[in-house]
Amino acid sequence: MADFKTHLGTASVVSMLSATVFYGSGTIGPQEVVLYFCLGTFSGTLPDIDSDTSTALKNFFNFLAVFLSFLVLFVRIGRLSIVEMMIIWAAVFSIVRYGVFQIFTWYTVHRGLFHSIPAALTWGLLIIVIGDLFFNMPPIRAWMSGFFVCLGYISHLVLDEIYSIEFSSARIKWTFGSACKLFNLDNWHYYVYLYIVLGILFYLAPDSGPFFNQFTSGTFVKGMTQNLFPKHGWFSAFYK
Repeated sequence: MADFKTHLGTASVVSMLSATVFYGSGTIGPQEVVLYFCLGTFSGTLPDIDSDTSTALKNFFNFLAVFLSFLVLFVRIGRLSIVEMMIIWAAVFSIVRYGVFQIFTWYTVHRGLFHSIPAALTWGLLIIVIGDLFFNMPPIRAWMSGFFVCLGYISHLVLDEIYSIEFSSARIKWTFGSACKLFNLDNWHYYVYLYIVLGILFYLAPDSGPFFNQFTSGTFVKGMTQNLFPKHGWFSAFYK
């Protein structure tokens, strides 16, 4: 099984290459490159939040606690005193970081529900809905954000499967197939709930037409092929 640094490094490389291709094709701008790179890199550690001792779990709940604390304050901003804001911020942070964290570790098993393809799609759609509802992102940017989250997440699952194969001895470990799965009969009811959540998020997501249209219309492929190789000599931008 790959460790935290390996997953983080792999997700960063996959996200960097993908963002570069999208930027080169004219699909995204330079500022979006940074956003999508960060989302893809961060999501490459998300599957391991079901491990009680993982760095990803602690980082995720630290971020979630801070995010929700500020989100609650922003809803009531201007109607609270400084002391009230501090108390509410500390209360929300403590409840999420320690209370919800503890409950989460009780009910999750490593290499369980979070190591699956529907979990990757759910995280991607969740980011799409959050980007649309809370950050007023245009539909195409929200869907692109979700795409990179899903991409980084799946890179983690694929890497886990690769590490389940011992190429030197041509032996497959028992963990093979436990990451890139669509369903598990042992915990079938959890997967039913997950697919229901996936359907709800898809219903709440903004119009996906502009995102998929760039691929179906040929715009992405055309832009990528036009800029794949230099037209005026290699690295001419540095000396012309």
